[in-house]
Amino acid sequence: VHALEDDQCDGIALTPSHLRQLVQKRWDVKRLSKLISIGEPLSIELAHKTRAAFPDVDLINLYGPTESTMAITAHFFQADRDKTATVPIGRCPPDAVVHVLDPSLRPVPPGIPGEIVVGGPRLSLGYLNNPALMTQRFVDDPFYTGGTLYRTGDVGIVTERGDLLHLGRQDTQVKINGQRVEIEAVERAA
Repeated sequence: VHALEDDQCDGIALTPSHLRQLVQKRWDVKRLSKLISIGEPLSIELAHKTRAAFPDVDLINLYGPTESTMAITAHFFQADRDKTATVPIGRCPPDAVVHVLDPSLRPVPPGIPGEIVVGGPRLSLGYLNNPALMTQRFVDDPFYTGGTLYRTGDVGIVTERGDLLHLGRQDTQVKINGQRVEIEAVERAA
């Protein structure tokens, strides 16, 4: 907060929940050139409000599960082009792998929803001391011998234009301020 108030930063990464607060505050920042949204779906409504509050700032929507160790896709918001309910999560760089697959790990055509599955050198080595979850989520890559893919549980769709959209989850997991919350764990604790 002090860095923004003192106009000391040129970029900031935050969840859409925190971005909403930043937009409402409407700091008069002169050095800010990039706002990065990550950790939750970025609604088109919030993206337009962000553009109105900070018209000269690039808004970049990133996607990457914790298991990818860093963001795996990026999309620069374009107010005149992005018309979907949520801002696209973008495309992956050459050192990442992103597929939208059916339950049998076969690619789905553009326009058909499937599970977002990621891989490549950005992928973590897996879960420590949790072999059941490891086997469920980290699978052999059917497209690259010796490779591994991570099944995110996120549902996505590739548009005709090639943009990747995040549509939600296959399960009941939700994100609150960028943190994973398993509904079943909350129910057990209640």
